[in-house]
Amino acid sequence: LIVNNYGGVIKNYMPVYIGSGASSAVALLSQGGSIENYADIQNNSGNGTSIYVRGSFLNEGNIEVNGENGKAIVVESGSLTSENDYITVNGKSAISIYGASSTFETPSLNIKTDKMELTGEKSAAIFSNGANVSLGSKTAGQNMKMEVSGNESVGFYNKINYKKYGKLTLTSDIDVDIKDGAYGFYHV
Repeated sequence: LIVNNYGGVIKNYMPVYIGSGASSAVALLSQGGSIENYADIQNNSGNGTSIYVRGSFLNEGNIEVNGENGKAIVVESGSLTSENDYITVNGKSAISIYGASSTFETPSLNIKTDKMELTGEKSAAIFSNGANVSLGSKTAGQNMKMEVSGNESVGFYNKINYKKYGKLTLTSDIDVDIKDGAYGFYHV
């Protein structure tokens, strides 16, 4: 676990692995400070989060999450820029990318990945709870690939939070493959 609470910049170059015996484990947490991650993250803990942002975060590592209620990226305030080859999330009630606004701030998420895979019942690939999300392929001229499977799962979920609608901006074409009882878009 790497935490930055006080400002400055922490840089991580070592792969992060969290085993299935852990519970609610957070791999990297930026709370007021800034973190730059240049290594892959694998989080196998139930209720685990790979990247949690309340500050500023730059991610260039691939992310894999395996476990019920697992989350790849959570942004509650501040900003996140993530450029990687893939984000893979497997588990019931799991979320690949989650951004939530508050009464004071609308977080900004800039995601560039070549492939996003989500497998799990009642899960979401992109969940904007009033946040602004920019999504597209890391590789110029290439379509991003998104695969969503699992009963009652959704590719893009947008919810109004604190009277903020949030915004989803696609920066490239995205090939979306919706399978096994999942939905493409859901707006509340």
